[in-house]
Amino acid sequence: MQSKLLKDDVAEKFDEEYEEPFMSRIDKWWWKLMGLRIKDFTDSCKSIIKWWPTIWKDRDYDHSFILEILKKKIYFTAKLHIQNQRGWEREVELMTLCVKLLDYVRNDHYTDLASDWLNEKYGESKLDFGSEVENGYHSMWFLYPNIENGTYTQEEYDKDFREKFAEAELKHNKAKKLAFRILDEHVERWWD
Repeated sequence: MQSKLLKDDVAEKFDEEYEEPFMSRIDKWWWKLMGLRIKDFTDSCKSIIKWWPTIWKDRDYDHSFILEILKKKIYFTAKLHIQNQRGWEREVELMTLCVKLLDYVRNDHYTDLASDWLNEKYGESKLDFGSEVENGYHSMWFLYPNIENGTYTQEEYDKDFREKFAEAELKHNKAKKLAFRILDEHVERWWD
């Protein structure tokens, strides 16, 4: 019992000798009460500025806008981790890969590659509107120089078209599944 009283006396003397100055306590109180609110307000303003270009271009009618917002959020999170954290290299690599895959899915990257391959082999296509009218509509078709000049046949083009676009769709779906698998398995670890 006496040792407890002795400890209490020592603690009181320690508190009296090393008590914070009044202004220091006021400063801490002010920052606790107002400083955090001011910091939160400035962080919110910075966030609005950072997101403004993405939100300005956002529309509700297409999946690509959803993917763009998701891509930006992952990008900003990766950027934060690169600046502030050590030992997050693997997670940042996964975030970067996810952003790249979402970009491929959003922009139909694999379809563009298939179109480029067909244009390289068969020549740049030209759109031709026929003069015949069916049910009030003009017919249209693509003309390819290397088919017109006899280098390739329309059947070869049709076969290549089906193969390349089936391959593009397969790669597109694979990229989409991988991006969302990465999110499913890792997103809950991406916090500061």
